[in-house]
Amino acid sequence: MINFQEERPKAKKGRNVWSLFELSSEVSVGGTEQFVLADFFHGGEKDGMKISSVGPNFHEKNLEKTEKNIKPATLSILQLKKRSLDIFISREFASVSKIAFFYLSEILRRQGSGEEGPLSLDHPNLIFKKDGIVIANWRSCSGGWFIGENSFEDKIIRRPGTRVIVLQKNLPTLVS
Repeated sequence: MINFQEERPKAKKGRNVWSLFELSSEVSVGGTEQFVLADFFHGGEKDGMKISSVGPNFHEKNLEKTEKNIKPATLSILQLKKRSLDIFISREFASVSKIAFFYLSEILRRQGSGEEGPLSLDHPNLIFKKDGIVIANWRSCSGGWFIGENSFEDKIIRRPGTRVIVLQKNLPTLVS
């Protein structure tokens, strides 16, 4: 159950994020002083975490990054209820997403070998950024996660069941 707090941003007038999504789960994740993306997001297996491949866009845009002073947080995993273009979904989440890649790594570790959990094993799991969409897909054929990044220009239609990861505190309140 979401605890809708006052400090959450209001959804823009005339739009209701809840018409597209339903809450799938909430996940608490820890923090860290430093997270080097290249140490985690690479092909292979490490500590039970299987990444089958990292897409070239994700590699080029992110692997040189280091995140610092990441605080513990609660993430909300939302499930898409009806088909929608990435660009329409991004209008709801890109400006408030601010998800540290460390948080994604924490969730992936919990489902490192394809175990059931908050992330979908059958549909894409997305994080919207201001300049694109990070994708985590379980690939049963290779027994590992694919981590990639798409541009909004790709105009991909997402199917029901696709999940979007947002910080709980940035989740818009219900609009009446």
